[in-house]
Amino acid sequence: MLIILYVLDSLRPDFLSCYGCNENTSPNIDKIAKDGVIFKRAYAQSTWTRPSGASILSSLYPSCHGVMTVKDVLSSSVPFLPEQLKKLGFKTVAISSMGNISPAFGFGRDFDHFVELYKERSVMTKRKVLQTKKVGWQDYFDTEIVAIPTSEEINEYLFPFLKKYGHKKLFIFIWSLDTHGPFFHRDLKMVKYSPPSEELLWNNKASLKSEKLKDRIKTIYKDMIYYNDYHIGILVEKLKELALYDESFFIITSDHGESFGEHGIFGHAGVPYEEQIRVPLIMKFPHQEFRGSSVDSLTQHIDIYPTILEYLRSPVSNFVQGKSLLPIIRREKASINSYIFNETGLRESSPRYFCLRTEKYKYIKSMFRLKG
Repeated sequence: MLIILYVLDSLRPDFLSCYGCNENTSPNIDKIAKDGVIFKRAYAQSTWTRPSGASILSSLYPSCHGVMTVKDVLSSSVPFLPEQLKKLGFKTVAISSMGNISPAFGFGRDFDHFVELYKERSVMTKRKVLQTKKVGWQDYFDTEIVAIPTSEEINEYLFPFLKKYGHKKLFIFIWSLDTHGPFFHRDLKMVKYSPPSEELLWNNKASLKSEKLKDRIKTIYKDMIYYNDYHIGILVEKLKELALYDESFFIITSDHGESFGEHGIFGHAGVPYEEQIRVPLIMKFPHQEFRGSSVDSLTQHIDIYPTILEYLRSPVSNFVQGKSLLPIIRREKASINSYIFNETGLRESSPRYFCLRTEKYKYIKSMFRLKG
């Protein structure tokens, strides 16, 4: 069996056409959603990448897996999905465009192959290269300069693995940066919503109070989504060419959302408002089982790990905190979560936010670390 877990960084669900966007930003993701299950109220465990990635792969809340701030590294003692899949005979491959999701921060464990795209020479010579300090990324990459890989490069590195291992047991974990700032067009030939010359970094957030500028950012963001979606379509074509699509368990999600001025906030890694914690979650099961289904009850990132293991009929550790989604997919239960929980603390000096959300209510608490 082929399992693909594809994470699009900073992707808000309401910018996808399958989640109600009135523009056709995601035709290929929409097709995958039609072949599977779309979860309408899925939530992240954090508002920034590293803790969210750790929660996806460990099925633990951030305070339990220990990755909360930029200084934290994922411990080798926590449950880890690749470890469990290796025990079941899977070859494990990770292709990451983001330094937060890398061996430097504990994510290399139990992957047979871990491709750090932003370090690859072919990417460095082809794509935009930024100084990490210039865009505030010095805490998220273990390099002073970083290339911005795209989903096109993801496919280039992914396809050989599909050809070599695709018809065996294979788990592929993909982290795409196409939908993460800086906001610029990855391919000027694929501009659909905004002028080709547009490029916006984060350097002057004060100027983002302009409604006109907010709209410009959103149009670039839509083009970034459209570009990533296009290359997901190329991936699906390759899967079909290799007779792997029908057999595949294909999961699409995001690590968190993005704020575009709502509540006076831009970006992410801050207060857990809906714009930052609600994420897309789509699961296409082998042979399109459960095709055309949707789930409206609360789901969260930590539920992905136990869902995969239960589908494989493998025992789920008592240490994980998520719950399998199969009972609500099969309509055996109306819901599995009475609440979702999100927690964020980017730096030791930053406020720490805790969010408890039920079907009807949300409670947000902020705490500050005081020096004694």
